[in-house]
Amino acid sequence: MIIYVEDPNFYSKYAIDMGIEAFATLLGEECRMYNLSQTFEPSLGNNIVILQGFQFRGESKAVGALGNNIDNIRTYFPNSYIIVMGSYSAHCRDYIEYDHPSKADLHLDTCYNVSEEFKSRGYNADMFLWSGTQCVFQQAKNFYATFGKPQSVREALCLCRCPNSYPGGYFYDRSVLFRGIMDAGISLGYNLEQFSLEGSIRAFAESDVAIGTTTPSSDPQRNGKGFRDWLGPFVGCPLIADDYNGYLDLYKDIVPMYEYGNIPDCISKIRLVQQMDPKAKSELLARQVAFAEHNTIEQQLLRVYKKYIEKTDPDIQLLDRP
Repeated sequence: MIIYVEDPNFYSKYAIDMGIEAFATLLGEECRMYNLSQTFEPSLGNNIVILQGFQFRGESKAVGALGNNIDNIRTYFPNSYIIVMGSYSAHCRDYIEYDHPSKADLHLDTCYNVSEEFKSRGYNADMFLWSGTQCVFQQAKNFYATFGKPQSVREALCLCRCPNSYPGGYFYDRSVLFRGIMDAGISLGYNLEQFSLEGSIRAFAESDVAIGTTTPSSDPQRNGKGFRDWLGPFVGCPLIADDYNGYLDLYKDIVPMYEYGNIPDCISKIRLVQQMDPKAKSELLARQVAFAEHNTIEQQLLRVYKKYIEKTDPDIQLLDRP
């Protein structure tokens, strides 16, 4: 059985939540979902327990209405394999700043530095991509099959909040990037507060280029996140992204990458995609769609199962090129 303790929000619902349900289906297992306000029904089976969200950092700190922590959860599911699936670096920040012992069997994080830090301390850890699920991507495909590519209302789109801030750190405010793009005469959509899946799909369909950024919202480290970015290629809107160290080899020839913090380079990549001939753009979109479908949340979790739990393929990569 797959037991999932969720951190309910828009981003989780259409990526992690639905991905875990699809993962359970691939394994032919029941999927039981809880939130922290619910009482767990004990199970002595060999379950897989996935804890999503900042509530679980692996230490013994009590969280949630029931005072749950990993030790407490193990009393309900004593024979289970427990996975902490961080949303981004804030969820595991304490491991960098403080020396808490890990209580989970595996840590997955979208922050490359965090996953490497876990490994250096002897923990099982890996990096995952906050992508979408096949079900969500199919909805984008259905939109495109029905409506095609609407007339563009903007040249570029970055569906992330702005401004972002953190006291200190080495990154720039997103507004600096956005102002630079608009100062170059490029029409840009950002900070749309778009929390509807259908609305997000339409917003990308109405844009020429999707901009991915690993600039964090309120955390000390860059991290890979943003499942909505991957909706773009399914509706004719190619994705570009910054050169995050966790994705350099992974994205080669699939996602055009601009140098982080280099606004002229980002502008150059936007223009590069806009000026592609139809055949080249179609081939780029096809590669991005194939990559997204190859690395859905459920497919990444299936590789987790084979590598860490079943141990039938110890060399398999969670993130892989199709």
